Amino acid sequence: MSTMQWVWIIIGIIVLLIIIGVLATVGRRRGRRRVEKQHEEDRQKAATMRMEAKESELDARASQAEAARVSAEADQAEVEAERLRIRAEERRSVASDQGAKSAEGRRRADDLDPDVDQTRDDQTRDDTRGAGPDDAGSRGVDGPRGGATGSGEGGPSGGAGRLPEQDADNS
Repeated sequence: MSTMQWVWIIIGIIVLLIIIGVLATVGRRRGRRRVEKQHEEDRQKAATMRMEAKESELDARASQAEAARVSAEADQAEVEAERLRIRAEERRSVASDQGAKSAEGRRRADDLDPDVDQTRDDQTRDDTRGAGPDDAGSRGVDGPRGGATGSGEGGPSGGAGRLPEQDADNS
């Protein structure tokens, strides 16, 4: 082989190396661009994911705040219910006391009224007071016959335990 052939072979190898170098450089640039593009897409996805996570966190905090508010309302309702129960119990107590006072007033009125059938009323009153029918004599109240127990004045209809107007009607 002649020198000229060797020169052309060397020039061909150099051109081939230059072409390979250019192709490698272009390939690397494309690879870098592709990697940069991928990195940019990943950054955008990460930013989107961060925003979604932040929104999700805000939603979770809002849900927790709502749950706390509802819980506080429930606690307030329980307190109000307890207040109403106490108020109802107080009113029941007042009503019971008024009923007892009313029954006591009726009993006293019946004790004073000679026209009241003492046998029937003693049993009714004694049931409400928890005393037996024999307690009427020990209290000094009119007995079953209308006369004062233990007085002996005029017998069973002798005027004991009667009002003066009633004595005037019988004269």
